[in-house]
Amino acid sequence: MKFTCYLGVVALSIAWVTIVASIMLSPWWDVMTGNLSQLGSVERPYSYVYNSGLTIVGILLSIYSVSLIDVTKSRISAFASSIFLIASVHLIGVAVFASEVDVHTFASGEFFLLASLAIFFFGIALLSDGCRKHGGLTMAYFVIGWSGSIFIDFPSNAFLEIYNLILMSFWVVTLTHYCMSRKY
Repeated sequence: MKFTCYLGVVALSIAWVTIVASIMLSPWWDVMTGNLSQLGSVERPYSYVYNSGLTIVGILLSIYSVSLIDVTKSRISAFASSIFLIASVHLIGVAVFASEVDVHTFASGEFFLLASLAIFFFGIALLSDGCRKHGGLTMAYFVIGWSGSIFIDFPSNAFLEIYNLILMSFWVVTLTHYCMSRKY
């Protein structure tokens, strides 16, 4: 069961490879004016790279989220895990509904919102379990994510999305480190 702690890192590695590969295959895309979802626009060539990559990432993050149910002794981690599971399903929705603009936009917004709430509640769970280092880092990622999203004037949605994905990556590494350092 301990190997599932690595699924978050594996999923985010696949996400970054997918994003970079999609950008390289899409010379028309501009990080200064676009958003990441444009890489999955079904009318564009190679959209399947982005959409299938996100689907795989969403599935892996779903499994990862379930493995996090008892990351602490607190019931809050089970609640946070449930929120992260729903966020992961929304990520799959981003890829599946790439051509349905309203549904796609909703799924994307919900993914980022729910993922940030999961990070917040995992921070509370870790702090309530006495894990100051991991809990403090987790809460810092949440605060930095929301503060930056609100107060930084990013040139495009792509920059905002990348900013939050970087913070989410740090959080997954922090949580994976915590899971691997626990004694079972």
